Amino acid sequence: MKNRGTKITVTEGMREFSEIINRVFYRSENFTLTKGGREVATIQPIHGQSHSTLKDLKTLLSSLPKLDDSETDSFAKDILEAKTKIPLPENSWDM
Repeated sequence: MKNRGTKITVTEGMREFSEIINRVFYRSENFTLTKGGREVATIQPIHGQSHSTLKDLKTLLSSLPKLDDSETDSFAKDILEAKTKIPLPENSWDM
């Protein structure tokens, strides 16, 4: 039988909906909603959906194509040009 996850009442589900969705998305947790003691619904990740975490960054970066010297120089010039055109806030807390 499939793991139905944490059992919570519909009322609890309504009160904590945002937290439940975050736990489903980020931790792949399952929840079973109950009403009057009976199971009425489940909230679970969609199979085949994936999301990346910071742990995946190293693998992702190593899989990207490498820039040659002219592309690297061009990219650096684009960054410098963007920095002159985009005003930065005077206080980093204003971002």
